[in-house]
Amino acid sequence: MARYDLSEMEWRLIEPLLPNKPRGIAQVGDRRVSIGVFVLGFG
Repeated sequence: MARYDLSEMEWRLIEPLLPNKPRGIAQVGDRRVSIGVFVLGFG
């Protein structure tokens, strides 16, 4: 696991809070986006 990767337990807590309805263009996985937000905000 890399420095900013979320553990399985952390991901299980966050995943239900994310929208599951796709909008607009295809996006990268929610997990990658969440890690990016964490790195930008807290890294």
